[in-house]
Amino acid sequence: MTVLPRPTLCLARAATRTRAIPEAVAGTVTVPPNPPEASDPPGGIVSSAALTAYVLMWPAIVAVVLFVISRGFFREWAEARRQGRRMI
Repeated sequence: MTVLPRPTLCLARAATRTRAIPEAVAGTVTVPPNPPEASDPPGGIVSSAALTAYVLMWPAIVAVVLFVISRGFFREWAEARRQGRRMI
């Protein structure tokens, strides 16, 4: 059985062992500027009024649907009470 030497941490010895860094890694690579995103609208950002209307539209739709469902329920409930029968 072969016994390998145990590694030790010696900062003085590690600092003397440097390797040459290739030119491409040393920081000579240039990065092109970011192109505009394809999803960006040509006119710019959506106006705040349009965004507010879009956000507030959904609670209004939900309120209308809830009103229609509730109205139908209460009509059937009142009809059942007039006829003297149970809802369920």
